[in-house]
Amino acid sequence: RKVDFIINDGPPGIGCSAISSVTGSSAVLLVAEPTRSGLHDAVRLVDLVRSFNIPVFAMINKCDINPEATQLIEDYLIEQNIPVLGKIPFDAMFVESMIDKKTVVEYDRNSDLAKQIQVIWDKLVDEMHSPVA
Repeated sequence: RKVDFIINDGPPGIGCSAISSVTGSSAVLLVAEPTRSGLHDAVRLVDLVRSFNIPVFAMINKCDINPEATQLIEDYLIEQNIPVLGKIPFDAMFVESMIDKKTVVEYDRNSDLAKQIQVIWDKLVDEMHSPVA
């Protein structure tokens, strides 16, 4: 069966396993969490991905746990011309879905959280199909 996308969940940081997960990719979706180390990791990953000339997009996970750090990360991404495709607040449904061995979308397709994830996915697909990406 032919598929349009293969998703590879890479590790945090910029070590060998992160380099391996980026190599050969068409694009990278950076998922940042609003902490000091989250910003530090984002900066390092952006440098790594750009060294490969791979388009990078971003989203901020748990955006409501530290609004100041969320703003710092978002400011950095905007300064770097990296599209922020969305921000997702903390939601206990993540844990519930993992306990049930399902993704959030499989667990409750009609939840606000699943809808937010779908919007981010749709934006990423649109970006991947645009002539600039």
